[in-house]
Amino acid sequence: MTFEGPGQGAMIREQHLPFRPDWENVVGPALDFLEQRAEVQSDKIALMGISFGGFLAPRAAAFDHRLAAVIADDGVFTFSFADAFAARGHEGATFKDIEPTLKMLMAKSSNVRWVIDNGLFTFGVKTIEDLFNKTTAYSMAGIADKIQCPIFIGDAAGDGFFKGQPQHLYNAIQSPKTLVTFGPEDGAEEHCQMGALNYFNQRVFNWLDDTLQTN
Repeated sequence: MTFEGPGQGAMIREQHLPFRPDWENVVGPALDFLEQRAEVQSDKIALMGISFGGFLAPRAAAFDHRLAAVIADDGVFTFSFADAFAARGHEGATFKDIEPTLKMLMAKSSNVRWVIDNGLFTFGVKTIEDLFNKTTAYSMAGIADKIQCPIFIGDAAGDGFFKGQPQHLYNAIQSPKTLVTFGPEDGAEEHCQMGALNYFNQRVFNWLDDTLQTN
């Protein structure tokens, strides 16, 4: 089953519902629905999150323990702009501190401009400072160790968005965990393994077979 939550697809474009950090309250109703379906094995439901979903899916799993497995591709420990700049030597920096650097990056990089512009839209804020402040809630700090189910964490060697984040998430999780780095030897080094999705899917389904002990 695929579904859109706040900040995604029609939910943001038609209903104008922005992202929310407590993704367990988005996944919960989906699990309620699946548990009522006769064809669903409710003790073997896995949740996959792709791109920013690499944060949202682990976040949901930390609080809704009905999930039997989680796939985070690529894994994301924090989407906080403050944390991102702290990791780059700006510990304790305020938005005013990093605003000149951020504007310089936006002027030079179309990727950075897209992240900011899309963030303003999908997080439902008007200014970059509001986006900076709102994203502080999107962190697995103090939460990752609440995950109880097995988790598969993808790590794209050439990821330009979440470099280093999968390892950070992996280190913080205490439940059974698997970190898989996808590299150029498989043509799978790009963000979310773009260009090698068949290979990625093969790795994930093999992991699910072993994890859920299915035939």
